[in-house]
Amino acid sequence: MEKPVEIVRHEMNLFPFPERRHYYGHNVPSESITFVKAGTVQRKNQATISSTDKSTFVDGIKAFNMAAASPQAGGNYRQLVSIHRHWWHLMHSADGELGTQRFLTWHRVYLSVLEFYIRLIPNFSNFFIPYWDWATDKSIPAWLENFTPHVDIPDTETIPPTPSSWDHIDVYRTPGQHGGYLPYPDQVNNALTIDQYRSFTMYLENLHNNVHAWVGGTMTDIMTSPADPLFWLHHANIDRIYTLWQKTHPDSPVHIPDLGPPGSLAQVMDPWSGTEPQWRHSTWAEYL
Repeated sequence: MEKPVEIVRHEMNLFPFPERRHYYGHNVPSESITFVKAGTVQRKNQATISSTDKSTFVDGIKAFNMAAASPQAGGNYRQLVSIHRHWWHLMHSADGELGTQRFLTWHRVYLSVLEFYIRLIPNFSNFFIPYWDWATDKSIPAWLENFTPHVDIPDTETIPPTPSSWDHIDVYRTPGQHGGYLPYPDQVNNALTIDQYRSFTMYLENLHNNVHAWVGGTMTDIMTSPADPLFWLHHANIDRIYTLWQKTHPDSPVHIPDLGPPGSLAQVMDPWSGTEPQWRHSTWAEYL
């Protein structure tokens, strides 16, 4: 039987800027729900998936985008996108050292939350996020070129409370027009040879940033990028590369994120209750 995975409601206390940015005590999850997944999600290369899998992904995102407001963090597509706007979750190097250390694991959880909720929708139990191997496939996947949804992003992660403002986003892309590049296979291979976790994650995050910039449009802005369905394929590929690296770098102090001693609040991948050690070798998904 699979180990239960927790998704939790997150209620954020609004404190002045310095405390809110650096103190994890204000971001401790407050209510949990537990589920047991039926089996490991198999994430496949978008270039080889079937037309049925493509339709399931597109239609699953559409259905999740239409889902009702939710008291759960990320309980619909709009609220899940909103979570990425909130830098106090510390999930990018721009947020400081903890952001560097949390980048890979936090986004691993983020991917899984999308799959979890969409697989609960009737007729979408087989939903998965394909990965876009941009080192090999040097263009936006043709089957996603015209999938540019409208997403109304609230300023709250849970509803209630009632949002005080919304960003109304029509996804668009400007590939190759505003800097960035699609990394090359040798750069991915170089990443896999890096020994220490911190150096590896910084190198991989830099490659990741260049893909966001190359895609352009909605993907260039941290506040809106997950509204673009391509975001999820991009991050699935980042997670795939991390998974490959982990296979040749067994756990040791230099091969895992430095998030303090066991039980440290920095280990909690808020707004959910899962911790870095719990998700380090998660069996939620595998890559084919």
